[in-house]
Amino acid sequence: MFRDTFAVELLKHGVSLETVSMLLGHASIKVTEKHYKPWVKTLQDKLEADAMKGWPTKPLGKKGRDVGDRRTAGRRRRPF
Repeated sequence: MFRDTFAVELLKHGVSLETVSMLLGHASIKVTEKHYKPWVKTLQDKLEADAMKGWPTKPLGKKGRDVGDRRTAGRRRRPF
């Protein structure tokens, strides 16, 4: 367990996959890639940036509508 934690923490802090592979004593980088590729920081950063492209740039108000949505402007709020 500590071996996995060690490898994941190194990768999360930007240590290269090649370096982690050597530190773990793997004969081939393919072994390291197979088990630890999801934690490579550069891949995580790219995935996060790509995922953020799908989010709206305007802040959303209640019920998921844009803050400046005209459908709710000037209406009284219903009591719950």
